[in-house]
Amino acid sequence: MKIAFVLANRELSGSETYCASLAEIWEARHSIEWVSDILQVTPRYHPIPICDPRYPSRLRNALQLRRVLKEQNIQVIHSHARLAHWVSKYARLGLPVAHVTTAHQLYRNHFSARWNPCLGQKVIAINESVRDYLIQVLGIPARQVILIRNGINLARFAPLPASPLPHHPTLMYVGRISGFRLEVIERLLHLFERIAPQVPDLRFEIVGIPDPKERTRLMILMDRARAGLAPERVVLRDRVLDIVPLLRAATLVCGAGRVAIEAMACGKAVLAFGERGSYGVLTPEKSRRALETNFGDQENFKFVPLPELEREVLNLLQNRSQTEELGRWGRAFAQEHFDLRKIAPQIEGVYQECISRF
Repeated sequence: MKIAFVLANRELSGSETYCASLAEIWEARHSIEWVSDILQVTPRYHPIPICDPRYPSRLRNALQLRRVLKEQNIQVIHSHARLAHWVSKYARLGLPVAHVTTAHQLYRNHFSARWNPCLGQKVIAINESVRDYLIQVLGIPARQVILIRNGINLARFAPLPASPLPHHPTLMYVGRISGFRLEVIERLLHLFERIAPQVPDLRFEIVGIPDPKERTRLMILMDRARAGLAPERVVLRDRVLDIVPLLRAATLVCGAGRVAIEAMACGKAVLAFGERGSYGVLTPEKSRRALETNFGDQENFKFVPLPELEREVLNLLQNRSQTEELGRWGRAFAQEHFDLRKIAPQIEGVYQECISRF
């Protein structure tokens, strides 16, 4: 198949790594064209400013994408953001091109989202929370929505054969550093400030590229957290080519969405902490609800109180056997729910179904 991945990205996001995983497993089978504002995972893409929400820009973007569809003989568009869905819908008008979307998050419930959802012939929901929201709140017909979870390359994201715990216990945040995510980092740094005096060699690492507008604020937060400590105990890693070695070296990975999944696949304990809430240290008892809400990024619920988080994390840091047990459980959980070898064929089946209508 000839596929176009259409994204609205100015920084590395879960939707981009989602597409990269599919592209990797499909490399010998399908031809893929990438379209976005900026991409990190591939140097070869069609730069179109999809993120520009102004209607004149949307129309220009649709015309540019239409040229790509014609020149590359695209059979199916797979779009990954609200603006990408809109541009894709109008770019394919009158063309024999199928349109599949993935909803990675809960879209704002406003008139346009209900009247003109732009969600293609089929919309893939990555979890139950998104699926139910699309059907029950936005009114998308149930037959148009299909639940297919994030897929992870479990051969790449895997524990080392004999993966020792790091010499220095390390809390690691991985993800975007902008908007609500910066508030997540601030909460985690408050947690570190409370725990650091009790674990003298504890380190906190932030892995990601800060939004230029937010970099100063991040530096202030980091300086406050490391006050009176050695500078290397709170560090920013903003030039990372391969996340896997860092995940393997962490004691506890803090994040939501694909970050949580990739960390579990690497056999690491996870502090499920997203934009809309936190579950604390992820355990089998919390896993079902965390799975349904992308590990804290969807649905509004309470953040675990800081004293409770402190107790959970301290207990984990002081109990090596529990850390290792949670790592083994997390790996098995990832194998059960997120194996890309099982998920990619499901997405191909959706493509084939939509293409067959032409």
